[in-house]
Amino acid sequence: MRVVSAKRDGNTVKLEIETPFDAIVAAQDGAFKRLVKSAKIPGFRPGKAPRSIYEKYYGKSSLIQEAVLDAVNDAYQAAVRDQDLKVIDMPKNVDISEYEDNKPVLFKCEVEVVPEVKLGKYTGIKLKKDATEVSDDTLNEQITAKQEMYAEYLPVEHEVQDGDIIRCDIQATIDGVTYETWSRSNMGLKVGTAQFGPDVDKEVIGLKKGDSKDITSTFADDYSNPDVAGKTVAFSLTLVEVLERKLAELTPEFIEKVSKFKSLEEWKSSIRAELETKASQAADEKLKADLMDAILADIKMDVPTVLVEREIDHMLRLFDRQMRQSGMSFEAYLTYAGKKIEEVREEVRESAEKRVKTELALDAVAQKENIVVDDEEFDAEVLKWQLPNVASLEDFRKTASTLDVENIRDSIRIKKTYDYLLAQAKIS
Repeated sequence: MRVVSAKRDGNTVKLEIETPFDAIVAAQDGAFKRLVKSAKIPGFRPGKAPRSIYEKYYGKSSLIQEAVLDAVNDAYQAAVRDQDLKVIDMPKNVDISEYEDNKPVLFKCEVEVVPEVKLGKYTGIKLKKDATEVSDDTLNEQITAKQEMYAEYLPVEHEVQDGDIIRCDIQATIDGVTYETWSRSNMGLKVGTAQFGPDVDKEVIGLKKGDSKDITSTFADDYSNPDVAGKTVAFSLTLVEVLERKLAELTPEFIEKVSKFKSLEEWKSSIRAELETKASQAADEKLKADLMDAILADIKMDVPTVLVEREIDHMLRLFDRQMRQSGMSFEAYLTYAGKKIEEVREEVRESAEKRVKTELALDAVAQKENIVVDDEEFDAEVLKWQLPNVASLEDFRKTASTLDVENIRDSIRIKKTYDYLLAQAKIS
């Protein structure tokens, strides 16, 4: 293989590669072994015909054609390694010269590669880290939320108040026709949730058990329920029962029921520690995001469209997986949201482009600062992840694919790069 020329123009490299004749001859053996398996030659089982019989029956040109493609592909891969090209897409504008005996084949193509990244300032960046202390108010909100999960609704005789649960007989009509969806007996309704729009909630406040009331409500043209959007609905409502929310008391029995602790102070300490951990993680993530915003604001690169499209594909695959875990397919989501796939792709494009820029910027910093991952760091990460079906490092080395290894090394390298950048930053 000989690289005749490799000219770069932006993110595109134009290659001219010469494949020697002897490489094409050598490739014919492999081509024959592959093609003969599907050859149908009278008197021979598939794959058993000698090469001379195969060539007599099918001709030598089929072998040569296949061998040229094999040899050219091998030459292309060797050229990519020789030129240290980080190719990001399939070759385009491919041109292979005519085969001639005892002459090399010239292969021309264009390949898109990782863009050149011109880093600006990336050390000494001024950052502010969010506080991670948890206030008593935040702690009490968590306690109250847990109490609300176990709240009881008890019958009361007082007038309906905001937040009460009521049971009522209700009939809704539109132009004199019963609207079955909103008409039923003994229906439960939490006042303040606007289940039938805000007008009904306002009108039931102050009613008592046994009271009846007629309510009329006109809904906006863009109301979320298309059945009633732009229409006037007449409600006839009779109040059956008023229920008041009673929070669970913070007794030792309740605390043991909702946690592994016996005392209120122990439970509070546990919740505070958990909230502080989450706050610390959130602060760290925001710090990294602010760091990258500053770096990307002072960087120059021409982001390849193919990388952005690939990242969008990745994001949508993750979204689809999350939707399916919640019991809804991505297709069902599109129908429910009234969107086309193209609209969703455009909605996430900006985020995808930023992710690509971030990855390219981190890679550029790692290269410039010679941030690498040694075997000891790699082994420690593999053991820490506790991957399924991997009892030891020896098991991992036997079963891991090249892609698995590269992904793990990349994740460690990214973390080390972030650590380096944050260590160089001025954080207050």
